[in-house]
Amino acid sequence: MSGELRLSSELIKAIMQTVSTHDAAASDPFMAAQYLAAITAVVVAEMDAPGEDLKRVMSQLTGFSNYVLEEELKKRGKVQESFGHWKPGDA
Repeated sequence: MSGELRLSSELIKAIMQTVSTHDAAASDPFMAAQYLAAITAVVVAEMDAPGEDLKRVMSQLTGFSNYVLEEELKKRGKVQESFGHWKPGDA
């Protein structure tokens, strides 16, 4: 995992719209998040690597997701500052 992600509100909105078009229940943010988590797992499972390596990739993605969540919560003033910085390989 390298490079910088170009996450934008437009990208998120487009993805959420696509999922909601597929299943109206996904207009609920919790249901949409479940779809995105399941899609991530399917994409990882389709990678050409041994199962144990894929489990490590999924664990790294979970750590990365938690890092992004913490950053978003801080931006919204929903948590106190935490210490450290996520790097690929952190669990």
